Amino acid sequence: MPMLETSQPWNLFGYDLRQGFFWFRAGWRDFLWGPRSPVLPIVDETVALCGDGPEPRYFRAGAPADPPGAGADIRCRAVLLPERLVLPRKIRIPRAAEGDLDAAVLLEVQANSPFPADDTCYGWTVVGSDDHFLTLQLVISSSSAIMEFIGGRFDCHDKRVYEVWARVDDSHVILKGFGEDARRERNRSRMTAVGLKLVYIAAALIACFAVAAGLKYLELKRVEAVHESVKSRAAHAMELRERVSAGKQRIDAANALVHETPDLQLELARLTRLLDNETWLAQVDMQRSRIRIEGQSPDAAGVMQTLSDEDVYETVTAPVAIRKVSRSELERFVLDLALAAPGAAP
Repeated sequence: MPMLETSQPWNLFGYDLRQGFFWFRAGWRDFLWGPRSPVLPIVDETVALCGDGPEPRYFRAGAPADPPGAGADIRCRAVLLPERLVLPRKIRIPRAAEGDLDAAVLLEVQANSPFPADDTCYGWTVVGSDDHFLTLQLVISSSSAIMEFIGGRFDCHDKRVYEVWARVDDSHVILKGFGEDARRERNRSRMTAVGLKLVYIAAALIACFAVAAGLKYLELKRVEAVHESVKSRAAHAMELRERVSAGKQRIDAANALVHETPDLQLELARLTRLLDNETWLAQVDMQRSRIRIEGQSPDAAGVMQTLSDEDVYETVTAPVAIRKVSRSELERFVLDLALAAPGAAP
């Protein structure tokens, strides 16, 4: 597998992806410590800037601030350098180098500082920008000259006591290597504490939501169990209901069949009453409203006429011809009787 060449372009929409970490760091730095940071005014301390006047001026997050109340403890004090100790220089940096401005500024300092390397101190701030360049206000000075100025004015020879500021036009630039690290370290500690509190609050909120979700989950499981139980009982009830409905249908069918089928005993009693003693029946077949009788009588035609005269019978027919029984005075007959509809008979 061929090795990846260092000259291979890693560009996306014109940006070198290898600089991604530096861009991320620069953006994060501007968000936390930049002049337009929404976080810095919350955690920063008030700085008393001692200049040419008898009274100090106060700044917070690089912007003018109101004087603190009586008895307030000002932990941060800064010295404003006179113009004779300041070597200002404005430089333009391509936006491509925005991810590593410190290195670009250091090269400018090394190239333009008239002081020895171990005696050079500097600071910078962004004062303008466009689509292609950043404008930086660079300030270079001599560490020994600054300490001589602080010692002569404040009788202090500890470089960590005072911050060192320089004013160029309308911008204040903080020079590195003096008392600013203590304030920034306290700012980082406060910011870390705020971040931990936010993490704690977020964790507490997530825990509350997790507990609520867990309770809802348990409640859902109980509801599902109740639903399954009710569903099982409902299925059993539906089965019983279907059985009851089927039984009712069978009862209705039986009642309809009973209603449609005449009473056999009643019909036999009626036939006994209508037929004389010399007529006798060999077979009676009843299917709903139709009755077939077979028998013998001395006068089969008279039997047929008698039954036809009865209103309860709608029709009386002889499917088989009446014939004489051999060696007897009797006639054999087969008659089909159709019962009249209910209510038709008197």
